[in-house]
Amino acid sequence: AQVVAIADWVGARAEHLTPQVAGNILRGIANATSPRQVLSEFPEAALRFADAVASRWGQVEASDVDLADLASITWALATLRLSHYELQEKCCSPAARVLGQRSTTSDFTHLPVFLWALASNSHRTEAARGVLRQVMGERVMAELPDNDLPVLVWSMAVLNLFDETFLRDVLARCSSVSLQSAALIRL
Repeated sequence: AQVVAIADWVGARAEHLTPQVAGNILRGIANATSPRQVLSEFPEAALRFADAVASRWGQVEASDVDLADLASITWALATLRLSHYELQEKCCSPAARVLGQRSTTSDFTHLPVFLWALASNSHRTEAARGVLRQVMGERVMAELPDNDLPVLVWSMAVLNLFDETFLRDVLARCSSVSLQSAALIRL
């Protein structure tokens, strides 16, 4: 209840609502309570906060967004089973921008969490597929650790993206290391 009260307070003060703050609060709500409790006891507060984050998104500078914040927001939505189409869509656009940057310092540590969240939520959107297509690109794929590949393959299956050549490359890479993954076993 305290985390939800904080979300209400911050949600009413748009100037404090950065992607990092939004991710921290949503993650706090998801970690502090059971999803069932949030949706049964505080559905209006949770939706009101998600609405505030989504409406604030247009005022956020691209440089203020990183993959960790986007992963926190989408992970919390998926964990809470809080369906908020608009906020998920607004998280996909900057994620695509981050993935498209040609920076040698790009950090994809939070990418598996982001992909899991997109695939776990009920929205099968073109924006989510677009992010996954970018991940399937050669540059991002090469930077992913082997342990992250099962999440990538699972996300492809859930979001109904199939690329035989890409899948062969991923499976070949996975076969060269020891991975314990239910997703790969099912393939």
